[in-house]
Amino acid sequence: MITRLLFTLMAVALLMPVSASAGEMKDSLHALFAKGIRHQGAIAELIEVSRWPNTHGAVIWKVPHISRHSSRMSLIAEQGSGAQKRRWYVPVRVHWWADAVVVRQEAQVRSRLLADMLEVKRVDVAGHIGVWWSRPADLAGMQVIRPLHKGDVVYSSSVKQPPLIRRGDRVTIVARIGAIAVHAEGRALRSGSRGDRLLVQNLRSKQTVQATIEDAHTVIVPSGGAG
Repeated sequence: MITRLLFTLMAVALLMPVSASAGEMKDSLHALFAKGIRHQGAIAELIEVSRWPNTHGAVIWKVPHISRHSSRMSLIAEQGSGAQKRRWYVPVRVHWWADAVVVRQEAQVRSRLLADMLEVKRVDVAGHIGVWWSRPADLAGMQVIRPLHKGDVVYSSSVKQPPLIRRGDRVTIVARIGAIAVHAEGRALRSGSRGDRLLVQNLRSKQTVQATIEDAHTVIVPSGGAG
């Protein structure tokens, strides 16, 4: 009986440091995520560790370069220093949470998005490629190029900005000089969206100038450049 009791106590003594060090390693990893691993507007949340480092004691966690919001990534665990430094790549699974615009209803290809069709929700963008938006107003008027279902995040691969001005459209060319604005009638020689630069022809002088699209009917040229 005494021998068995001593054996049990020895086993517990041997196991306790391992358990404590494993707990320390896990706590330090959770602390890393608690500080926030962020990339392009999204924050990572740990789901699980696929494989822990084969070591005991404290480790220093490092985050490698992140290029996309993958649901799987490898963290770096380091232990020791100098010639005694050891390093492990630790695979983990994560969520990437972001406040993103989603559609509140079905949106078919070639339809236009309206502000009341959109809302902002906290969503997991892990595994998705493309830019998303955080303000519905920034998407209003965009054209759907891939079907969107209720609750889908609107990614840049799903929409395109329709041209505000098309080639051949009549436009007002505006050149501002201080508080004075000079107007001329022109014709667009290319299509474009708000903010795009395009060539327009002054219908009176026939001069061609480069202008920036302000709205569906107006282009702005540098001061004095209306021709």
